[in-house]
Amino acid sequence: MPHSPIYPPVSPVPLPTLQGQGKDNFAPFSAYLTTEDVGQLLRVTTDTAQRLIRNGDIRASFVGRRWLVQRSAIADYLESRAEGGPEVQ
Repeated sequence: MPHSPIYPPVSPVPLPTLQGQGKDNFAPFSAYLTTEDVGQLLRVTTDTAQRLIRNGDIRASFVGRRWLVQRSAIADYLESRAEGGPEVQ
């Protein structure tokens, strides 16, 4: 099935698994993380993860009542931090 030009295909970035989760942590939305997942991966609180999203440090989409973050956005954030990007406070 061809991808729509509005929704380009997403190539997942391998990230560490979350503790206490099954073997496929994010099925069927394996390319997306919640703010709780982001907090666990970055080892920060959920509030800090939400603040990073609201400030635009991490790209995310507000869907329904929650933020969804692409795995690639986490990789981009970590790369920006390695290059001297914004600090987590």
